[in-house]
Amino acid sequence: MSRRFLPQLEKKQPGSPPQDAHSKRIFSNRLQGQTAWQRHQEYVARYLRVYERDGGKARLEALAAGNRNDWDVLRERHRFLRDDDEVPSSSSGGSSYEDEVARRYYSHLFKEYAVADLKHYKSGAIALRWRSEEDVIEGIGQFTCANTRCEDHQRRATTPRRNEVEASATTLTPYEVNFAYAEREEGEMVQKNALVKVVLCRRCARKLNYKREHERVREGSTSASRADRRLREDVKADQTAMVEVKEKDKRRHARPRPRSRSASPSRPRNER
Repeated sequence: MSRRFLPQLEKKQPGSPPQDAHSKRIFSNRLQGQTAWQRHQEYVARYLRVYERDGGKARLEALAAGNRNDWDVLRERHRFLRDDDEVPSSSSGGSSYEDEVARRYYSHLFKEYAVADLKHYKSGAIALRWRSEEDVIEGIGQFTCANTRCEDHQRRATTPRRNEVEASATTLTPYEVNFAYAEREEGEMVQKNALVKVVLCRRCARKLNYKREHERVREGSTSASRADRRLREDVKADQTAMVEVKEKDKRRHARPRPRSRSASPSRPRNER
């Protein structure tokens, strides 16, 4: 075949159809950015899922038990409260490595105030954790709102005058919360209670008592909607106060405009 027909054949060959989003997701390389050991684990898991009779469930669980790190140990052995005279749980009477890791992490926590997460406040489920050394140094949870999703959770660097105005707009109040939680002990989930102190602003305190207020006023829909309206009014009042603070601060730090100097006419000299 002569060369003069090759360009025509290349033009007649249909091009490959564009790859849709589904094909890109199926045939994408999911092993990018992984180390050689991570790729090896992924290949072994795929092999066991395909060729083992039970999908490799037992083999995969055995491999996962041997590949645990300190974070996995903490998720399994961490306790919200520990006794000072707690007896080690190992069979030999000594402290195992997992218990020692959990105990050392617990000893570095500060348990005067707690940090809260009120994401699911409408269902009455809240999450609490003790403060770390960094939280104590920055004053988070004691001089700021303990709710991690609140605007006043992080301490902002402002002028002393602005701090006074913000303090009047956002009042922090300490509360003692009867925290009910569940922990795994010896393979069983055990329900526990603890009195925990948290510092919250006004609107986050409404969220903390949201479910309790709704249970009290469940006899009428009008009363139930009143609690929602009160919470929205508090949030709106705080936002208005913060806007006023920003406007006052902006006017206070505004540079004065230079006055325009007009050329004054020269006075005529007295003729002698």
